[in-house]
Amino acid sequence: MFRIQAMLLLCCLGLLAAGEVVSAPVGEAGLKAIEAARAEVTLVSGVATKTVRRMDPPDAEGDAQRVAFAVDAKGRYDITLTDPTDPDGERTRFVSDGTRACSMQQASKEDKPQVKFRAAGERDILNRLLSCLSMNLVDLRKDYTVELKAADNKERELKLIPKDKALAAEFTAASVFIDATNKPIRVILDETNGNRQRLVVSTFTDNPKADPLWFVLPPVKK
Repeated sequence: MFRIQAMLLLCCLGLLAAGEVVSAPVGEAGLKAIEAARAEVTLVSGVATKTVRRMDPPDAEGDAQRVAFAVDAKGRYDITLTDPTDPDGERTRFVSDGTRACSMQQASKEDKPQVKFRAAGERDILNRLLSCLSMNLVDLRKDYTVELKAADNKERELKLIPKDKALAAEFTAASVFIDATNKPIRVILDETNGNRQRLVVSTFTDNPKADPLWFVLPPVKK
């Protein structure tokens, strides 16, 4: 399950998109500029497309998934994965209110979801992955080696290498490619099993008007 959750980190890295960095600096100067640009961002929502290139046969990218996401700086998230060719078909949703989290699976939009609950909190693995989204460098450096460097086509690459054992068990590195305005172009996640997840962010909004249904878990059956 955590491998799926690690992917959720990727779709939410749209939080890097706020603010312009005129000279597009790299290194520590670039990280400080991004942190300053993102100081007022507390919520992001958007849409991305995810594919996975697997090491085992067939060695080809799998079917694309549409990823709709909303993530806030407090570790709450609401992420829905669907088939882009069948928006009312099979879907998986991951949601957290910051205290509790759950996954919900449905064969179609109208079907009753199968729900699994779990605790969420500061040391929850997914919550710690999501600390990257707020670009809090103090928290980020607790779990990752962080580097911002120049890449091709005037892009910059934010490289994250997990130092924490729990995170390192799930993925070896994440690369977020951003442009001069901090817009995330694509994200690549290298899993420990050799699979590579690729996510292309198509739309995002910083500090959107929150949907009242975001971050709301279904009631626990007694």
